[in-house]
Amino acid sequence: MSEKRFKIFVTDGENIWELFFITQSGKGDFYFGSINPNFVGGKHTYHASGTRHYKSNYGKHELPKGQKLDSFRGIEHLLSYTIRKEAFNHPFSAKLYRGKKFDGSSFIDIRNYKDLIEVSPFLLEPSKLEYLREIIKVFKDSQIIIFTNASPWIVIVVYEPTREKRKFYKGKIYSETFRQYKN
Repeated sequence: MSEKRFKIFVTDGENIWELFFITQSGKGDFYFGSINPNFVGGKHTYHASGTRHYKSNYGKHELPKGQKLDSFRGIEHLLSYTIRKEAFNHPFSAKLYRGKKFDGSSFIDIRNYKDLIEVSPFLLEPSKLEYLREIIKVFKDSQIIIFTNASPWIVIVVYEPTREKRKFYKGKIYSETFRQYKN
């Protein structure tokens, strides 16, 4: 397997900024996170063995073990990343796109959002589109991006969170909804 690189970009109709990256290494490991030149955030890793962790300027943090990627079943939520629309007005908080080639990319038009933009990536068992029904039910009025040239597939849900939506999505119903779909 060769390395695959994916990017999510945002645009305001005049500029294009890099927002989020996902890389799948030749060994099958996934690396993902936000792109922000001055952000102290870090990188999430999901190894082919199922071992997961987060590295930042503050150290390495172990995360609950996931499924082995070579026998991945169902759907699994990875993280949620929220950014304010106004952050793109500040040159120190976003990286302008410079035209590199990627194995998959998609754009978010920030003019469609009032204030917050939330990016929630998932891993999806290849060809199991029936799992998307639950994503569609939970994340109404969202943009759903699917990259099928990774294994497992990558699904990215982009939506504008409200206080009510965040309470629902981050709460017990959210975790039970997506955990029950692992076979």
